[in-house]
Formats: sequence, C-alpha cells, structure tokens
Amino acid sequence: MTDQTPATDQVPVLECRNLSISYFTRSGEIPAVVDFNLKLMPGEAHGIVGESGCGKSTVALAIMQYLGQNGRIVGGELLFDGRDMRTMSGEELRNLRGSKIAMVYQEPMASLNPAMKIGEQLAEVPIYHDGISKADAHARAAEMLSNVNLPDPRRIMDAYPHQISGGQQQRVVIAMALLSNPRLLLLDEPTTALDVTVEAGIVELIKEISAKFGTSMIYISHNLGLILETCHRITVMYSGEAVEVGDIETVFNNMRHPYTRGLFASIPLPGADKNARPLVAIPGNFPLPHERPPGCNFGPRCDYFEEGRCNQDIAIPMEQIAGDDRHFTRCLRYKEIDWHAPIKAAVYPLVNKDGMPEAAEALHETLLKRFGRSGMIEYDPKQSIGKRYPRMDEAGCPFCFTIDGDTLSDQTVTVRHRDTQEQERISIDSVPNWLGERLGE
Repeated sequence: MTDQTPATDQVPVLECRNLSISYFTRSGEIPAVVDFNLKLMPGEAHGIVGESGCGKSTVALAIMQYLGQNGRIVGGELLFDGRDMRTMSGEELRNLRGSKIAMVYQEPMASLNPAMKIGEQLAEVPIYHDGISKADAHARAAEMLSNVNLPDPRRIMDAYPHQISGGQQQRVVIAMALLSNPRLLLLDEPTTALDVTVEAGIVELIKEISAKFGTSMIYISHNLGLILETCHRITVMYSGEAVEVGDIETVFNNMRHPYTRGLFASIPLPGADKNARPLVAIPGNFPLPHERPPGCNFGPRCDYFEEGRCNQDIAIPMEQIAGDDRHFTRCLRYKEIDWHAPIKAAVYPLVNKDGMPEAAEALHETLLKRFGRSGMIEYDPKQSIGKRYPRMDEAGCPFCFTIDGDTLSDQTVTVRHRDTQEQERISIDSVPNWLGERLGE
C-alpha cells in the first residue's frame, strides 16, 4: 500500500505500516486489525472513528504494547521516532510509557487508585521517569493541575478520587498523562462518561494542550463533532480496516466511502429539521472478526454493492483519490457513486440475525396482530442484491404481499389477489390500512 502522507524532512512521531493485530483464543486466531496505516507528524492530532468493535482501541493498545498475553502484532511495522517498537526490550518500553507516550482511557476511575490521594498518584510519574525529589514532583503536579484548569489544585491533590466529580477526575488523568511532557498522547474516548457541558470543557482543554505543549495526539471517539473540533486528520475504521483517511475538512465535506457517508448520515445535527434531514440508519449488522465476508467487509450493508465485484475473494487496497495525495478510500466503486445525491431513509434493515428479512417479518407480525392472519409475504430484492429469501405463509388471507424496491432504502409492496391475480403496488407502511378496508376490519 502506498504511503498516505507526503514526504517531509521531519521524522514522524508515530508510523504504522500495514499493521495487523490478532488475538489468539481456544478457537484460533481472531484478526482484529488488518493492514492499518497511519503517519503522525510532530504537533499533529489524528482522529480515529468507527463503530464499537472496529479495532480503534486495539490500535491504541498496540501502540502502548498493552495487548496482553493473547494479543499480538502479526504483521507490519510500528515505529516511534523512527524505531520499531517491536524490537524494544521490556525495560525500554516501561521507560517509554508515561514518559514519551501516555494514554488517557475512557473511564477515569479505572485509571486512578481509590486508596491513594491524587497528589501522591500524580507525583509518582515525575519521580519515576525524571528522578526528581518528592517535593519537586508535588510542585510540578500542582502546576499541571492548574494547567488543565482545575481550581484549587492543592485541595484536589489532598483529595481521594471519589471525592471529586467525573469531569475533575478526567482532568486529573489528563494532567497525569502530561506530567512528563510526552511526545505522543493517546485519548481513548475520554469524554464518554461525561455530561455535555463537562465534555465541552474537556474538548477545549484538549485543543489548548495541543497548542501549548505541541503534543502529537491520537483521538479515538464515536463523536464526530469532537474529532472535527480537535483533529487535523481522520481515519474511519470498519471491521478492523481503515476505509477512509484524509484531512478533516476533506473527509467531512467530500467523503468517498459508503460507510463514512452512512456514519455521518446516522448522526443528528444541531438545529436540523428531522423531516428535511431524517436520520438514516445503516442497514444490517456489524460482522464478527472471524465472520467477515469476502472482498469488501462493508459489502453486505452497502447500497452500492455489486455482485461479483465487491465480493471477490481478494483484499481491497486503499486507493488515492484523484487530485488529493492526502485522501484515500478502500472502495472499488467510489468513482461511480453520486456523492451529492441524498440518502433515502431505510424503512427496515435488510435481515435480522436469523436471516429472515426484517421488512417481511415486521409486516407479518403487524398483520397477524391486527387481523389474526397475514397472508403470504415474500421478499423479492432486485438483482443488485443477488439474494432471495424464504416465504412466510399464513392461511386465511386472499392476498399475497411481495416486498421489493430498487434499493434497500426504497421498499414498496406489490399486492396480488390469489384468485384473480390482480395486482396493485403500495407503500409498505400503508399495507395494514389497505388490507383493513378490503377485509372490512
């Protein structure tokens, strides 16, 4: 795969080259991250977004070399300041963690010792990494608490973690991470457990940290708004792979992967009209790591899926977007898609966990509940989907309902009388009232 950042004279703080990470269980190898590339320059902030389970936190843990006994880097390179971290000894890694590389986790209470006062926990960092006296370490800790905008630092240092609020705990953890002035700061969803007002304060703090200390940052989050506010570049991940990489404004304004588009369309915007801009859920379910489909991992959930092309049993490479040497996508059809066309809201997801189309199942249950019978319901997707599904039969109704549509998000129903074979096409939502009028119920 080609490099995703133009060449410069500066040595990247961090570089992942075709990084692959697996977990080994009794059932065998579980590939968690595949072919992941990232280049982080000094002072740069890079956001990683995607659904839960896509591999975001696994990448962060690999950088920290915290994968545990069953986690392993199985391919590629992981370079910090130009040196492969996989070749470092345990002692070198211990000196690196907390000194040159620091991490802020989702839940601050999981990072703080409830039996130790905050001042003692903070002082441990410079005492261990910088070898300074206890008095100097406490003075530096108090100064750093002030830098993260905590009022009355001396009171905070004399308190136990449970005696301060969640927002204050998170600021303490960020202060702890910054105490040795690291070159790289990893933030793994640091605002997940915080309310909106506290979250806004943490976002502003992260921006101030970047400006004041020049720290390179990797920001992992579900919140695209936070990434937009704090980062220079973004990687969108899906099922263990990076599917789109680019500068923040480029990806937000000119996304070139169907998953990125679906991710953005499913997020509410402040002040948006719910009728003019309805939220559009991504159909289907996230694949398990050991059950990924051939070809494109997003293929079974994609409106632009092409049979025989998108599901070829070959790895799909990242491709540079024409005219932009910093924008990449993992989509074979990105040049053919009309990215300016509005996304239609899906009526129902494609299939449920048992393989039965949820549109058919939902209609069956609705009619059965209202009328005590549902007729015969079929799901007849177009050839672009390339699949047919079993029928559900329920005796006692003279009509057959066929759910079809040009795309997964344009589902209608063709109603056919079993005896006369007369047909009529109606919207899926109008079926119960239509049937009620004809049955006199």
